[in-house]
Amino acid sequence: MSFRNFFKAISFSLFIATAIPAVSSAAPNPASFTTPSDSTAAETETVARITKRVYEIQSMDKTNLSSAEKKALKKELDVTHLCDIDLKTFEDHRHLINDPVLGKRALHVISENFRVGEAKDALKANDLVTFGKLMYASHQSLKDWYEVSGKELDTIVEFCKTYEDCIGARMTGAGFGGCAIALVKKNKFEDFSSEITAYYEEKIGYKPDVFASEIGDGVGELKKEFT
Repeated sequence: MSFRNFFKAISFSLFIATAIPAVSSAAPNPASFTTPSDSTAAETETVARITKRVYEIQSMDKTNLSSAEKKALKKELDVTHLCDIDLKTFEDHRHLINDPVLGKRALHVISENFRVGEAKDALKANDLVTFGKLMYASHQSLKDWYEVSGKELDTIVEFCKTYEDCIGARMTGAGFGGCAIALVKKNKFEDFSSEITAYYEEKIGYKPDVFASEIGDGVGELKKEFT
């Protein structure tokens, strides 16, 4: 069964809540930042704050291991990429990374690779409860270890955890703004949309956009010949 038909068969669907316009990876200097004249005060504050945060991150040194750290890791482990390391191996050798920020980034990457494998197994077993828990765990890792979330996206996921007919949610995209996705029972869309809109507006100061998303089968071979 395709993933598209799988989700339809069990009466769940992905719903997307757009928190704010995503900030470009080439964010301008906050000193030159302007917002449209019809923006609310809350919208202006949100986008300006996130723009400042992205600019600060871009101004920092690249989060690469030092030469000494690379040599120490290479001496202990015969690996080339983080994806070659499992969680236990990382924890056993974490002391070789001196920069605590890099340690957090590495922990996210390695644990996320593990969660992807677990999510694949959960989908194969038709276990959406486990899949939903992995979505929440992924968001928590992006928030705490990779630090690319924000109060807007966290507010959406926070609400989803309290909504009985939502079994998983996480931010999606590059972070700092944009969208969060949620796995919600299809027949609860209207109620979910109404409830999360009210909750978000109360917490953030303006309404999000909420819409249902169809799940496709992904890349595949085209059977039809075009002339």
